[in-house]
Amino acid sequence: MERPAWRRRVSWRLAAGLALGCWGWAPALAEPEEAFDEKPPVQCEVRRSVGKRLPPRVWGTADQAFVEIADEIGALTLRAQEGERYPKAIRLRLRVSGLESLKLRKGNRTLELSLSSVDPFAQRATLREANIPERALEEGHAWWAKLEIVTGEGPLEKGPKRIPLGEDEWIEVVLPAALLDGADAIDVEWVDFYR
Repeated sequence: MERPAWRRRVSWRLAAGLALGCWGWAPALAEPEEAFDEKPPVQCEVRRSVGKRLPPRVWGTADQAFVEIADEIGALTLRAQEGERYPKAIRLRLRVSGLESLKLRKGNRTLELSLSSVDPFAQRATLREANIPERALEEGHAWWAKLEIVTGEGPLEKGPKRIPLGEDEWIEVVLPAALLDGADAIDVEWVDFYR
């Protein structure tokens, strides 16, 4: 007999709390609200972690993957599962107070994103390639990725009221489709303003 959904959520939080040895950290990670495959759609290898030192969580389906990060500064590498392609979409959920820098690197290209900590909380996106000067990107470019502030109730339509973000708020970014072409690894580095 399968346990009710609320019992599975409680069991997950209890197990996470025991594994981490600290009750206060486990509930900080969001519950996946979508149905997901047993095997994560991407592999995730942590290269550096500073702050809460919570391992990233990966879940999703063959079409869409979620990678939730809760450390203030870190670096990880994403890879498609062996013999498979990347999902059609990968969403990074950054549980940070503010975003000083997010770098997405594949091959010789690096997309760097940042979010201003003062109103109007403007996004900046630049692309660097080997032997080509850095250039600012605008919405519509193949490598553009929009940063979104999300709460437990969904995306904020008018942007955040303030930065640093609250407990139940995070920054979410859908990786550009150009970054998901091919099977090369994707390196991800981030820095929280308020580390």
